[in-house]
Amino acid sequence: MRIVETGDLIEAVTGVCPFQMILLDPGYLPAIEALQALVLSNLEKKELCVRLTGAEIKNILAGQGLALGVIVKRRLVAFCALCFPGRSEDNLGREYGLPEAELSKVTHLEITLIAPDYRGNDLQRRMFKHLGQLAQSLGRWRYLYSTIAPANYPSLKAVMKQGLLIVDLKQKYNHYWRYILFQNMDRPLQLDRGQVIPVPPNDLAAQQKLLQAGYIGFASRQGPEGVQILYGRRLTIT
Repeated sequence: MRIVETGDLIEAVTGVCPFQMILLDPGYLPAIEALQALVLSNLEKKELCVRLTGAEIKNILAGQGLALGVIVKRRLVAFCALCFPGRSEDNLGREYGLPEAELSKVTHLEITLIAPDYRGNDLQRRMFKHLGQLAQSLGRWRYLYSTIAPANYPSLKAVMKQGLLIVDLKQKYNHYWRYILFQNMDRPLQLDRGQVIPVPPNDLAAQQKLLQAGYIGFASRQGPEGVQILYGRRLTIT
């Protein structure tokens, strides 16, 4: 068992409790499926999260990705995974013109699951940080993609803090709207932040127009007017 972090978490009922964050192996498949069922059953908006199938989780655990879990009292309370899609048809790089030879360098940030009683511990960001370090050590950290529902502000905030940027907004899984976030970790996208345009996440039409005009969503903020996504114009590097 490879441990990547230890410490204490705040649990909603019992208070402070010790945890281990570990690299998961195929033996954790039943625990991941149970955690996923728990998390999805507690979602008010079911469209915020599309479940991973057992086969997809199994493939990740078998080496087509990396998965971290947080263990408290021998119970899996959080899960986060990366997928290495290779040259499969599901590789998001295909949708955005990535050459065939580069597809093997694509990594997808997959679903993050956190048991309700353990939310508020910044676990998504912490797991994502460790996954990035592990993937980088394997040479699998060049083109990073993620898809997030516009209404899923906590996940969007956590992922954008790691440097991913909104490059598209479209209907995907079951026709649910999703931001497509991307970053070239070797040559990060550059943008002009001198003229920032804030847009509410529920104004899909305005965001699509900005994206089509060459803007990129680079941050989110929450204030008296509610959540806003900040857009800046993409710079062309010659």
